[in-house]
Amino acid sequence: MRHLDPSNPQRIHSYGIYTCNHDGQISVDNHPRDSWGCMLRFVKHNKLHNDYFQLKVCGKMINFRLSSFPKHLKVYFYAHERESVIKSIHNYFLDFYGNSMEYQWMAHDYTHPIPRLQNLSACLDKLIIGFDFVNSENLENFLSSCPVWKYINMYFTTTIETLSPESKIYQAESVQIYQLLHTVPAALRYFQGEQAVIQCAVCEAFHKLEYLQMEIRTSEIPQNHFLDEIGSKYIGSNRKPPTHTLPKVHVQDDALTMMAGDVKLDTDPITSDTYVVREADNRVASVMIQGGTFSFGVWDKTEEEFLRMMD
Repeated sequence: MRHLDPSNPQRIHSYGIYTCNHDGQISVDNHPRDSWGCMLRFVKHNKLHNDYFQLKVCGKMINFRLSSFPKHLKVYFYAHERESVIKSIHNYFLDFYGNSMEYQWMAHDYTHPIPRLQNLSACLDKLIIGFDFVNSENLENFLSSCPVWKYINMYFTTTIETLSPESKIYQAESVQIYQLLHTVPAALRYFQGEQAVIQCAVCEAFHKLEYLQMEIRTSEIPQNHFLDEIGSKYIGSNRKPPTHTLPKVHVQDDALTMMAGDVKLDTDPITSDTYVVREADNRVASVMIQGGTFSFGVWDKTEEEFLRMMD
């Protein structure tokens, strides 16, 4: 099967991932991971240890210790110098790796501030928004602390519209959304990003959306009716449809995917003889329905250019 990359970007294959857990503890590891342990961990100073060794990192003296199991480097800081220590280590990474590494901050809540670091984007995992959600101001202040949000994973446990249409959540490049009902809240109505995976929902496509995977778990999608409603067109039976795939904005890399050897750097492929033409810019999108899953992938091509690929 022929795979065509619709954008053919310059791919960066290495990532430095800062993970901040619910307790505010920060670890750093690389992706793809070459070991089970993290590269280093930031730890608050305590009086239990005195076997530190000091190194000057980007002009700042920092205390370190080696941890035997799991083997990694511990970087120590006092509360008032948290950001300056992290920034010094980060600047060392920038000097050492140059442009070969992309850096992401993975937050598991919005109570611990994100340091302002060069070339850093952010992700927010498992944001739960229920009927009693009252911290929208704190959430927006947290989101404002980082200019680029690559990925936000949201769980809506309510049908009430709890977020403002101007929320910075809708400016994330990629979102994964879980919600109880398929109609409300209309989470994608204000979405301005490029890639979305949504379960139990319907959506409208916008001019920046490049990839969408929508799953309705309770029933199958009425294929013929749905495709007719969105004005689908069809590739002739004498032509072999191309396969659409894009580099993922956010790559999941956890223990389960490592054990399975199944870390996916690209979106799920869409090979379909059905397509639509977006009126806003005349670009073609491949569309595919399988059971209760609807997939939508936009090509950087007009209809004429798209059909010419199969000549």
